[in-house]
Amino acid sequence: MNLEKARKTLNKYLNSIWLFPSILTIVLIILSCLGIHGSSIGFYNVIFNGQDVPDTNLILNNPQPIRSDEWIVSTQKTIAQSNNNFREINQNLGQGEDTSLLADAPYKGWSAIFKPHNLGFLVLPLENAFALKWWSMAYMLVLSAYFFVLLFLPGKRLLAALLSLSLLASPFVQWWYTYGTLGTLYWALLGVIGFAKLINSKSLPAALLWGLALFYIATSFIFVLYPPFQIPVALVS
Repeated sequence: MNLEKARKTLNKYLNSIWLFPSILTIVLIILSCLGIHGSSIGFYNVIFNGQDVPDTNLILNNPQPIRSDEWIVSTQKTIAQSNNNFREINQNLGQGEDTSLLADAPYKGWSAIFKPHNLGFLVLPLENAFALKWWSMAYMLVLSAYFFVLLFLPGKRLLAALLSLSLLASPFVQWWYTYGTLGTLYWALLGVIGFAKLINSKSLPAALLWGLALFYIATSFIFVLYPPFQIPVALVS
C-alpha cells in the first residue's frame, strides 16, 4: 500500500511543473560544489605563458578576451573584495571605492540582501562562491522565463523549458553574461509574474505575501544599477 502510494506520488511529481526546476537546482549545486564556472579569466594564462602553454584548469572551450567586462572588471573586483574581507568600501581600489555601486562586487552591507547571487561569498570558499554566483544568474534567468511562459501557457512544461533554455543560449545573453544583463531580465520577468499573482490573489494573506515578494523583486531590480538595460526592459514589462 505504501509502495503504491509512493509510486503515485513520484508519478505526480514527475508530471508536475517542479520537475524542471528540480533538475536545474541539482545541476547548480553540483557545479557550485565542484567550483566549475564559465569565466574567461583563464585568458591570463595566455597573457603570462603564451598561447602554446595549455591551461590545466580549462575543462571545455576557450576563454574569450572580448569578454573583458567580466574577466578584467567584475571578476577582478570580486577577487579584490575577497582580500578586503568584503567590506563595502575597498580602500585598495584607487582612493577608496564603494563596491555596492560598481561592477557587481560582493560586499557586506544592508543592500546586499537584494543581490542574492553574491551572498554565497559570505559563507563559502571563494572558488565555490564564484561558481555559485556564475551559475545562479543562469539559474534565475531560466527559472523566471520558465514560470513566465507557464503564466501565459499553463501546462506547457516542455515548451516553457525549451523557451527558457533558448533565452539563456541566446547570443545577447551569452555575449553580455554579467549581472547587469541577466539580473535585469530575470527580475523583470519575476516582477511580471509577481504582479499577475498579486492582482489575482483570492485572499488577503496571499495578497500580502505576493505584495512583499513584488517589493523585494522591484527593489532588487533597482539595485542592478545598469540603466542602459533596465530602462527598456522596464518599459516592456
